[in-house]
Amino acid sequence: MLAIDCSLLNDVKPEERHNIEEEKAFFAQNPDKGAFLNWITVGSLINPAKISGDLLKSLAAKLPDWELDHLVERLHSLHGWLETESGPANRSVVYYIHCEAGEDRTGEVSGAYYMGYLHWSMQQALDYDNHIETRHISFMSRNAMNWYCYYLKYGKGIDIDCEYTE
Repeated sequence: MLAIDCSLLNDVKPEERHNIEEEKAFFAQNPDKGAFLNWITVGSLINPAKISGDLLKSLAAKLPDWELDHLVERLHSLHGWLETESGPANRSVVYYIHCEAGEDRTGEVSGAYYMGYLHWSMQQALDYDNHIETRHISFMSRNAMNWYCYYLKYGKGIDIDCEYTE
């Protein structure tokens, strides 16, 4: 079995930098066990629910051009791996996507995946994330999920409900 360790940790934070270095070193010393990816994930300070009309539609449609977490690109890659990629010599591949607590950044990425590839609404994705977490997802991660939802709606033309209640 191969493991793809997809860390959402931020190397600017000293406590997370140490974890990144440990994971990177492990796979450098054990390449037969898998690979390490660091997808730094920070969320968004901008709440799309506070923006309306043409500005919301324009920003959402151009999400891949400006958002820091690269959700569109990364989720496309992740989906491709899950749907088509097989490991060398018919080995199983496990994808481990994580942050520090497994709630905010992991919730952002998984919630966006639910919307983009399982066709869940924003509310369904948030409810599921909040169901498996011990607290609600942070506002920055929620904002990034919501931007991704609006990208699906206005950038991809997908009929999706991006409204939610906390």
